[in-house]
Amino acid sequence: MAVALRVDPADLDRFRVYADGDGDGVLDSDIQSGTDLLIDPERRLSDYTTMGLRIARDLPEPETGVVLAAGSDPLRIGRSALVSFSPLGSSTSGTLYLAGTTGPQMAVRLLGATGRMRVLQFDAASRQWRED
Repeated sequence: MAVALRVDPADLDRFRVYADGDGDGVLDSDIQSGTDLLIDPERRLSDYTTMGLRIARDLPEPETGVVLAAGSDPLRIGRSALVSFSPLGSSTSGTLYLAGTTGPQMAVRLLGATGRMRVLQFDAASRQWRED
């Protein structure tokens, strides 16, 4: 059964975890209809870390070098706010950007086909991403 973490687009500190109820993956429409069920109460990222989902400063996207503006959308996972994981080991592809009020800018890169994850840290002095 696939599960997904859904970030609240109106408050990036809030998230919920849903389970696929009909075998087609976790979908926003299935969440709204009640087909895909909430399996964990709403949580807050700030309950676990001082970092939040945010782009704290203008910086280049790790692969393309396209500049991402400070304050722009830190969820680069497609049109949805869902990060899904399948029982076969795959996941949503994309990048989640995290930063604290002070400290480093991080990027969590999800490699969909394998479900693998890379954590990168932005070095402001060299303007380069480094694997953490």
